[in-house]
Amino acid sequence: MLIFVRHGQTEDNVKGIATGRTDIPLNETGLQQAELVGEGLKNAHFDVVFVSPLLRARQTAAAILKHHPNTPVFYDERLMEREDGEATGRLLEEVYPKFAWDYDATYSYEGFETMDQMRARIEDFYNEILPQYKGKSVLIVAHDGIGKMSRWIFEGLPESHHLDDYHFSNARSFLLREDW
Repeated sequence: MLIFVRHGQTEDNVKGIATGRTDIPLNETGLQQAELVGEGLKNAHFDVVFVSPLLRARQTAAAILKHHPNTPVFYDERLMEREDGEATGRLLEEVYPKFAWDYDATYSYEGFETMDQMRARIEDFYNEILPQYKGKSVLIVAHDGIGKMSRWIFEGLPESHHLDDYHFSNARSFLLREDW
């Protein structure tokens, strides 16, 4: 089983700011959300947990892992959020309607990670862990962008070609694969 959890809420989420790889903490609501998702998963069994090294994902994972203290944990940079480049710190409404998660769009911000670049990074992660943990219960704690890419990898590109169709709310858990 492969379960994905998006990190809890941050102040940038509330303000609608493109955070990308900026390493910010959860806000109070996000900490409470992390505790709730931890409670919701406390009776689940995980053979291994993979976590983005960004603080907001690590804080969310910590709330889950307190119920699973003997589960091996690995922090993997391939699970970091999309690199927003020059769009980092700007309002989402300024940058995202232009292109963001639309596969057919072109990119205009310096340093912005394209969807193909991001997909290749996430596929590399799955190509490494899937054979190693086949038949095991795996938890991934990361970001909305990683969840979107994961669903694209496992379910295909949405008919709209817009990955916002695969949006993950803060502290949401999602079963990516039942068996593999």
